[in-house]
Amino acid sequence: MSYGVYLQRDTFAHSLDPRAKICFVVAFLIAAFLANGWLELGFVAVVAAGMLAAAGIGARRALRTLRPFVWIMAFVMVFNSVFSAGGVIYAAQSVARFALVLLGSSTLMATTSPTELTDATSMLLLPLRRLGVRVDDTALSVSMTLRFVPVVLEEFKRVKAAQEARLARFDQASPLARARAYVPVMVPLFAGALRRSQTLALAIRNREYGECGRPRTCIRTYSLGTRDHVVLAAAVLLLTVILL
Repeated sequence: MSYGVYLQRDTFAHSLDPRAKICFVVAFLIAAFLANGWLELGFVAVVAAGMLAAAGIGARRALRTLRPFVWIMAFVMVFNSVFSAGGVIYAAQSVARFALVLLGSSTLMATTSPTELTDATSMLLLPLRRLGVRVDDTALSVSMTLRFVPVVLEEFKRVKAAQEARLARFDQASPLARARAYVPVMVPLFAGALRRSQTLALAIRNREYGECGRPRTCIRTYSLGTRDHVVLAAAVLLLTVILL
């Protein structure tokens, strides 16, 4: 399973209202950042395991989601081990916290379609419209960002495979040499992302997005059921346990 890819299934998590899922995941992310010590991180990890089980995602697929971010986690581990006062223990906790954040956000995107995420974000931010916040634009930006994550990851795999076909080596022992080997990958990757964003901006502009001067309407209807209220109560309970 790639990070950010929606999986169309019939599970408990898929059946929930997207607003309830977003609220729970936001509470989960806050709890992961506030967790201090292995006991609290272990509690958040148990919650993450429950989320994965509710979404029908096994341990192997969950670990596969973290694979593209191994180098970032290695950097966090080394940087915090050298420069933080907590040493190796604090660095390991930072890596665990980062992995939990990735698992939580990935589970949300795997169980909620981009359209549902956009609609739910717009509805949750609706009260801010009275304060002059452009809710529809914010929701669209969030949706486009989430849609770009799996696209960029797949493009990274293709560019890396093309460079390996040209005898590029990414398994060198020297970290500096390994970083240099990724330069021919990152340059076309960012160039392609810029081209996609420009094409997307032109497509939105040609469709006269936002020119009507009225708030956007939603073709779908959403309602919170008993399951959704239970999930919202669990989110409040999670934050209460971490804060106390």
